[in-house]
Amino acid sequence: MRRGTRIFRWLGAVCLAACGLLAAGLAWPSPRARVDLVWSGEQVQSAWVSLQTESTSSDAAPAPGLSVAIDSPGLALKGRRERLELSVDVAPDSRAVPVYILAAEVVSAEVRVSPAGESGQALRPATAFAWSLVALHAPEASATILVRLRRHAAGGEAEAERLLLARELVLPVRTLAGLSAPAATWAAGILGLAGAILWVAAGLPRTR
Repeated sequence: MRRGTRIFRWLGAVCLAACGLLAAGLAWPSPRARVDLVWSGEQVQSAWVSLQTESTSSDAAPAPGLSVAIDSPGLALKGRRERLELSVDVAPDSRAVPVYILAAEVVSAEVRVSPAGESGQALRPATAFAWSLVALHAPEASATILVRLRRHAAGGEAEAERLLLARELVLPVRTLAGLSAPAATWAAGILGLAGAILWVAAGLPRTR
């Protein structure tokens, strides 16, 4: 085997191996972290604020006990979409009241959040919210999860709300050889193409 052929094949193997490592890093899922929080009906009943008079409301209708579960990435890859899930359940011994609305949002200047803004759902067993998070900076990014419980009057107008949860989420952010996920995708494609070209070139006949 000619020396030039050996060099081409060696360089091609290096490029393909680097491509494989980057692809594996892109495909490797982030570890997950779960947090469970519980509020009794008495705790939910407190701290209502009237949306009409901006004064504390103490005559809210009976509120059910609630449990909240946050399933978040324990580590994020810079530039890659990571999934954040939040579920709210009604305590088994409580009665869900149809006039309550759950509103949730994720606020951050360091993470791109989709969907952006506040999302609302009627309070019912197993209410769930989900977002896609894209960390913009390494080595760490933070976001705040806000969950509000709103009480609506018979006519449908929101009359009072309670801030149920305001929790900061701090994400360690990794890179692949210093590259974000989009940059690593481009690099893997270029390395894979270069490796394939070098292997093809190594197999071409040589003229003296």
